[in-house]
Amino acid sequence: MAVITAALTVLTGLAQTSLTNGLAAYYPLDGNALDLSGNGNDAMAMNGAAPATNRFGNANGCYSFNGAGQYLVASASLFPTTNRTVSLWFKLNRADNRPGLLGYGGNSANSFFMGLNHWGDQSYVVSSHYNAYTLAVPFTNNAPVNAWYHWTVVMDNGGLHFYLNGYLIGSRNGVLETPVAGTQLGLGTICSPTGSVPYTDGNVGYLDGYLDDVRIYNRSLSPAEVLELYTLDGGNGGDISPFFIQPPISQVVDIGTTCTFFAKTAGTPDPACQWRFHGQNIPGATNSSYSIPAAGLSDIGWYDLVVSNRAGKITSAPVSLNFCYIKMLAAVFVNGPAGSTYQIQASSALQPSVWITLTNVTVANQPIIYVDYASETNRMQFYRAVPQP
Repeated sequence: MAVITAALTVLTGLAQTSLTNGLAAYYPLDGNALDLSGNGNDAMAMNGAAPATNRFGNANGCYSFNGAGQYLVASASLFPTTNRTVSLWFKLNRADNRPGLLGYGGNSANSFFMGLNHWGDQSYVVSSHYNAYTLAVPFTNNAPVNAWYHWTVVMDNGGLHFYLNGYLIGSRNGVLETPVAGTQLGLGTICSPTGSVPYTDGNVGYLDGYLDDVRIYNRSLSPAEVLELYTLDGGNGGDISPFFIQPPISQVVDIGTTCTFFAKTAGTPDPACQWRFHGQNIPGATNSSYSIPAAGLSDIGWYDLVVSNRAGKITSAPVSLNFCYIKMLAAVFVNGPAGSTYQIQASSALQPSVWITLTNVTVANQPIIYVDYASETNRMQFYRAVPQP
């Protein structure tokens, strides 16, 4: 048992060491704004930004911002300019004010900032100013308010990648080079096009909410390291409200075939699922997918998925089930003098023929198309239009 314990201690130490490699700044925000990366790049609280209770219930364990001018500021002169990782925990009180969470660097249109709902587009956003370089990933359902989320942004040679609570939610190609000499870092706000803090305009405001455990790396973390950081930082130690990695989507199937709704969810502890039909729980439909073996007309309607754990509950947007039902029907095109009448007849064979009268049609100002709705089940059918006196 002693050997096993020692081995576990060594492995844990290695994991933590890998996540300290390349740290340009680390702000735990535990009662102060000190940089614990070893680089001494401490931040300063402005206009009353103050410690608050964090996601573990610890007093003075994070920082609170009122959305009305409070922020933290530090130098950004030693921060990464190309490949980088920025990781933080946030909790919003509101998103309608388009909160900026973090920003640094820039000398024109090449600053770097993170925020939510910029331009009112209901998304997670990283951008430079003037939209010269942007990745916006839509919220999977409602705005992420009143719960803690872990957001990691990784820029590598392949482009920019967003991770929410350890899971990849979006990427883009291309990289951004961020000038940092003489510029500032802002937390609870973003930087101006020239790298000074604070900055707001009609598209981005101050953060009304909380920040915790802000890390900036001068290297690109791997997907495994991002998940490891989320776990180490409290993904397994603190409750995380459920969220959708992939929300359900509407389905169109052939009548009588199997229809399956699917969603991918996450949260801590693992969330429970409940599918609903027109707002009513479907008995036994408690997995991340729900299948209807032989979908019929009575199954047409609206479905949603309620995902919950002890940290909270979220409901997907309603999705629908519809059928793609294509009929091959026979039609007769009748063209003649206005006012003329024709009798539409049908026969299953030409020789010998027995013609059955289907209907009479009168040509008005344009040709008539007569559709035989009973023809779907006919293996062979011939038609003719006979002029009437």
